[in-house]
Amino acid sequence: MLQELGLFVSSLGSVLSWPTFGFLLIGMGLGFLVGILPGLGGSTALALMLPFTFAMEPVSAFAFLLGMGAVTATTGDLTSILFGIPGEPSSAATVFDGYPMTKRGEPGRAVGIALVSSLIGALIGALFLAFAVQIARPVVLSFGPPEFFMVAVVALSFVATLSGRAVAKGLIMACIGFLVASIGQDPGTGRVRLSFDIPYLFDGISVVPVVVGLFAVPAVLAMMSMKGNQQNCSSAPSIQGWTVGARDAISRWWLIVRCSAIGIFCGMLPGVGGSSSQFIAYAHAKQTSKAPHEFGAGSVDGLVAAGSVNNAKEGGDLVPTVGFGVPGSGQMAILLSAFLITGLTPGPAMLTDHLDVTFSMVWTLVVANIIGVILCLIFLKQICGITRLPVRRLVPFLLVFIAIGAFTATNSWNDVMVMLTFGVIAVFAGRWGWPLPPLLLGLVLGPMLESSYFLSYELDDEGFSWLGRPLVLVMIGLLVLSFGVPRLKRWIDRRAQRSVSDDLPRDGRPAETAPANESAGRWRVMFSATALLVALLVIWQMQFAGDIPLRTKQFPLLAAVPMALLSAYQLLMDLRGLRRRRPPAQPTTGPTPPPVHQPGATAEGNQRVAILEQVTVDTDVTSFAREEASSITWKATVAFALFFVSLYVSGFTIGMPLFAGLYLLLIARVKWWAAVLAAAATYGFLWLVFIQVAPIPLMPSQVFGW
Repeated sequence: MLQELGLFVSSLGSVLSWPTFGFLLIGMGLGFLVGILPGLGGSTALALMLPFTFAMEPVSAFAFLLGMGAVTATTGDLTSILFGIPGEPSSAATVFDGYPMTKRGEPGRAVGIALVSSLIGALIGALFLAFAVQIARPVVLSFGPPEFFMVAVVALSFVATLSGRAVAKGLIMACIGFLVASIGQDPGTGRVRLSFDIPYLFDGISVVPVVVGLFAVPAVLAMMSMKGNQQNCSSAPSIQGWTVGARDAISRWWLIVRCSAIGIFCGMLPGVGGSSSQFIAYAHAKQTSKAPHEFGAGSVDGLVAAGSVNNAKEGGDLVPTVGFGVPGSGQMAILLSAFLITGLTPGPAMLTDHLDVTFSMVWTLVVANIIGVILCLIFLKQICGITRLPVRRLVPFLLVFIAIGAFTATNSWNDVMVMLTFGVIAVFAGRWGWPLPPLLLGLVLGPMLESSYFLSYELDDEGFSWLGRPLVLVMIGLLVLSFGVPRLKRWIDRRAQRSVSDDLPRDGRPAETAPANESAGRWRVMFSATALLVALLVIWQMQFAGDIPLRTKQFPLLAAVPMALLSAYQLLMDLRGLRRRRPPAQPTTGPTPPPVHQPGATAEGNQRVAILEQVTVDTDVTSFAREEASSITWKATVAFALFFVSLYVSGFTIGMPLFAGLYLLLIARVKWWAAVLAAAATYGFLWLVFIQVAPIPLMPSQVFGW
């Protein structure tokens, strides 16, 4: 015990030592930008920065990534309060009471409440993580291959939760992740599988270009399609105002503790997500408040609940991620990729051999949140100024990070092609309601599932008696219970919606029904048919394309056969929906009935309820991806494609600065001298970082060779 306490204290020194502390500050700086610029999101930022952890030590890598994620949630609350625009989907509930306080002249008080409650919630979450490590340690150390196999299976059962209402689609995407994970050499026999005689695929596909393609490409395309994205901020909140808010938050410490516990619990349940936990805590705060009528009009209790739960869930997210290798959220799934990059294996090793790294994560959350709150208060006016920057001017620089991030996986143009392929998949999947996190979950858990299964099978003399082990039976019970999670989540969402929206004034106008889109139905059919064809192609490759040992083809077939059946089912459902889709009948005569207004209805009240319903009715992870993908224009797609064409033709060092200057000049409409300076800055960044500081070969021209 004393040894562990000493290790816990020394881990703080590791976080505060150089260069780890420097990487923490860099990650926090990036988190500030991500949080205050709507459209990026924490998952996108982690995906973009993941490749830069290749050369870092494990403690530095996790300080960099966790520091970024911790600050993103905090600054996302600031934009919700000051402008009524959630910087993060998980900050949506902060709008309801934070923005009304700003409108009535109390922005400083609202900022103080949000920052202090977020800080206390983060500290509670980190404290829980420190104690949970000690509790989980003996449990995890008693696990063998059968138990870890069942842990992976239970995690996959949460695909239903990660998929919202699209359970079949989520399972198909998870199977695609398994198939991607099984490309390359079979770890048991050394035989190459699913390579289709392409040399690049002999060693498998790196997780980095896949992650960048799934999360960064749709976000940047959506940013390239934005119009009229400039915000206004007249003045920064006063110091006196935020101190009043800080006292308000501290006086409600028991509410902060309760809502933090909700955040921790929801964080430990894979797939529940930050949006759901915020609305659950918000509904709880309203039910227990002495003034529930103030919710939605600037309630202190409502803002405290939304702020505290947002950061507390990070500690809960890390418990299953570190202890069992099961990501608690989409961001944790990306963080799990960082384990693979740094050579660490989540599970028992993180609680024994690498316990110092685990404790450093605890201290990273503490230090990052404390520094983040202080910096938010110091630079509040400057943060407000950054939000007025049109996001399209950031696009060329984000594209640089995307291309370099994908290329540095194996220093091959094929990595860029993999990234673009999964970017296309992400755009179409988001547009037609196919969830992305299950694909990433299948990709990350695939190797663990395969190795644990065959170890269990071989250790039991090729039998299945290991299914009767006590812990395995317990997890089979959890597996059965997990199928009820989607229904429970929908019930909670409906309950939270009813509870929060009772007292918000709105008019009685019925929601407009979008006309049926037959073209969209055809695209959905094509997407399902493509998934079916891919599954059938894998089955044919494994069964009939050469003499492949059973050990080599068994896992791909275990993924491809269910994928084929599920894809066939989904295809039939889409065809059935296409036949039923008819344009709604339009009245030919008669006046339009006037909208019915409830007493006290206001435009702001209607808007807040509309936002609430949009998030709570459809809080599954596909909703925000669908909105993002649907906003992409063909002009943005052409510009995006031209960027990579320029890289292929002229190489990174020429193509990136050239595109940055032309894009800013012709599309973002900046002054010519600003475009020239941006092009020069891009070249200077490439020269300084990738030639002088960290010599990394950048891709030359694939046409001319320079």
